[in-house]
Amino acid sequence: MKPQKTQQIENNPIETLPIEIVQQGKEAIKNYLAELEKGTVNLYETKLLLVGYGAVGKTSLMKRLVYNKYNGDELSTEGIEIKRWKLKTENNGELKINIWDFGGQEIYHSTHQFFLSKRSIYLLVWDARIDHMMPNLASFDYWLHIVSLLSKNSPIIIVQNKIDQRTSLVDEKYMQEYFPNIVGFYKVSAKDKIGINELEEIIQKEINKQAHIGEQLPKVWIDIRDNLKNRQQNYIQLDEYLSVCKSYNIDYEQAIHLSNYFHDLGIFLHFQDNDILRNLIFLNPEWATKAVYKIIDTKEVIDNRGKFNYTQLKNIWKDYPDDKFTFLIELMKKFELCFLLPNGGDYIVPELLPPTQPDIIWDDTDNFWFEYRYKFVPAGVITRLIVRMHDYIKDDLYWLHGVIIKRENAEAIITIKKFERYVKVKVRGKNKQDLFGIIRYEIDNIHKTLKNPPVELLTHCICDECKSSKEPHFFAFNKLNKALEKGKKTIECQNSFEDILINRLLGKINGEGEQKALFDYLLMALKQLQGLSLSIQKYEDSRNSFVATMLTNKNFRVKDQTKWGIAKTQPGEIDIKIEDEKGITFAICEAFNLHDFDRTKIKNHILKIFNYDVNGLPENYIIVYSEKNFMQNWQKYTTYIQTINYEHAFLDFTDISNNPDINTDIKVGVARHKRNKKVIKIYHFFVKLITP
Repeated sequence: MKPQKTQQIENNPIETLPIEIVQQGKEAIKNYLAELEKGTVNLYETKLLLVGYGAVGKTSLMKRLVYNKYNGDELSTEGIEIKRWKLKTENNGELKINIWDFGGQEIYHSTHQFFLSKRSIYLLVWDARIDHMMPNLASFDYWLHIVSLLSKNSPIIIVQNKIDQRTSLVDEKYMQEYFPNIVGFYKVSAKDKIGINELEEIIQKEINKQAHIGEQLPKVWIDIRDNLKNRQQNYIQLDEYLSVCKSYNIDYEQAIHLSNYFHDLGIFLHFQDNDILRNLIFLNPEWATKAVYKIIDTKEVIDNRGKFNYTQLKNIWKDYPDDKFTFLIELMKKFELCFLLPNGGDYIVPELLPPTQPDIIWDDTDNFWFEYRYKFVPAGVITRLIVRMHDYIKDDLYWLHGVIIKRENAEAIITIKKFERYVKVKVRGKNKQDLFGIIRYEIDNIHKTLKNPPVELLTHCICDECKSSKEPHFFAFNKLNKALEKGKKTIECQNSFEDILINRLLGKINGEGEQKALFDYLLMALKQLQGLSLSIQKYEDSRNSFVATMLTNKNFRVKDQTKWGIAKTQPGEIDIKIEDEKGITFAICEAFNLHDFDRTKIKNHILKIFNYDVNGLPENYIIVYSEKNFMQNWQKYTTYIQTINYEHAFLDFTDISNNPDINTDIKVGVARHKRNKKVIKIYHFFVKLITP
């Protein structure tokens, strides 16, 4: 049966559509529905992912399932190995299963965000010989949490392997209460083929339950996929892929949507959000990932504490073509596994850094100290942060579990305590609040890529007793903000029982002093964005998220890309909404990138302000991220916005830039409109940005 067509796409989950298509948006859905009408096929295919620590026999188990063979103890998997397994469906059709065998060593864990996905079945494999010395359930903690988080609670089958050598019991009832996506516990021996038939049965049973099995897809999509697969190439240039699609009457935009779909399914890798990687499609994901992990597993790199240079790649990647080294290095950067040192010749893999903190003298006086406390700590939080913030590392002070960064008149020490499950950040210096905002922005973005693990942000108490204590009291940020919403000015420390000003706990340096105008703080945030423009992705969402984070850090209640209100046309998203302490909106902000001067784009974004501001707020904001011809486009912009046919009468426009000369990197103007007998203002920020 064909999916039901509908006109209402937003806020309307369509169960009959592939979720990967729905997530791409309206145009992808239209393309999918149009292609369905040209012919369809039913796809019986899924992913089976084997996870668990090293040396538990995942590879032996995979080969027993796929080939019904046992070749003795296998070498530990380096990165990822992919095999194809075919079974019969309930109606005797062929079911294709792509088995992904993940290396269990901890150094591989930081890339899980790219591969652990929904629409998959998971086998969590463990070995009682290895795990019997650990406290009950401890060895399952990381895997059950990370799989449940990244895969949105996909089914997990717990498999105890090597029972020919040793068996052990776990509290199955408790585990299933905590992780209800566990569908069963099985004991097997890949060596002696014990329990394999029963394991196959539960795998097939769970696969047949998956909603996407038998999913209807456009026939031309499968034809294109088969064309690419039959080439037996490891990679293909984007132009060549587009040429293949064109031969099937698939145009550029349709081909890009299809590429996104294949990427999400793990059929091939195509990172369209990267200016280098978007020009190459990795048809064989295993080929690409093995190259990445070869760097990590090279003894020379390990012995050199993660440092390598481009000339070493000829030996490390001797089986790879030289002209693809740039793409593979960029893939490592995409995975946030390495960064280029300031000398321009050497790279560092933070996962290979020494674990011990160097001798550091750190003055805790007047520090802004906060912590991220986790239910479980996802892999790679600190090492990925080191990669993201490597331009600000102070005096090469970084190690496996921490880093010191410096920017302008502030510096911070950031450490992770894995056993205690928290990341600790101490910031000091004149501009510590701004540096705190940048750190928070980067950590929050890492959390987003990890599907937002359960974590609580806390700040330490600043009373005299806590300042001198090794165990100060901590306040949760969300509770402090809730207290402000209730009109509270102070909160009680649970150590000294003193009343502490909430604004100071939140990092407001002037205590109860007057909150600076939104205009001033927004201007400050945009200046910070300019300074970091090369390290922040050029996409509107990334830039808007940074601005929202900086405003939040100044104690504004900011909602980033929140659906709110009722527009006159249809519900949708406004970029940034600013609320007062009672949660009432007092300003909205619409922001967009402007490369070439596009009148339609400008007009649509400005009118969107009026559509969403149903109450006629006194002040609203437009931010234009100017990427080309800054002064020329500013002059065109100021002229054009005065010619738009507004619903609310346009009164005048004034350039209020502090430095109106040609070297000014931010231009500001204010437009006045008359709305419901009131004069309202729209501030227009025109920001010159250098794109990465």
